[in-house]
Amino acid sequence: EVTETVKAAKKLVDLIGADFIVSVGRGISKDVEGGIKLAEELADVLGGVVGGSRATIDSGWLSADHQVGQTGKTVHPKVYVALGISGAIQHKAGMQDSECIIAVNKNDTAPIFEIADYGICGDLFKVTPMLIEAIKAAKPDIAVPLYEKFMAECEGRGFHVEHGEFGADMRVALVNDGPVTIWMDSAERA
Repeated sequence: EVTETVKAAKKLVDLIGADFIVSVGRGISKDVEGGIKLAEELADVLGGVVGGSRATIDSGWLSADHQVGQTGKTVHPKVYVALGISGAIQHKAGMQDSECIIAVNKNDTAPIFEIADYGICGDLFKVTPMLIEAIKAAKPDIAVPLYEKFMAECEGRGFHVEHGEFGADMRVALVNDGPVTIWMDSAERA
């Protein structure tokens, strides 16, 4: 005998109206829960929302209202952060008109870097916590460049960091066991 039916109201994520979107892709597969938590924390410090690639939706890691791309939502935020997203054409079609695209991916040939304004080639599980801390530290003093805050955070956590500058369009930092490359302008890299 059913005595009561209660429907829970689920708040859907507003990707279209968001100024800041932090999306996750297949790159979080080694720790799905941890990857989503990092994305949520980064989105929180930016005042944004979490999105995802089709792979994350199809895998059941995020609900369908989070999907960015050709079969999801087409978005135009001020800042779009792609964590562990390779940049399949269907995904890029849904976010390529963002004002600023920041991509974090281990694969330096990932197609997402072709449209990124800033590209960080590195492990998202190592890079994202440093981005979060750099943004928290920069909020009171926006005049300090994010790159400098990011490098300071790396050094503050005990990472061995060597800086190199290659023209105005790219800076490279070697962080511990491998390079973390930060491209400043993808148009100049192309």
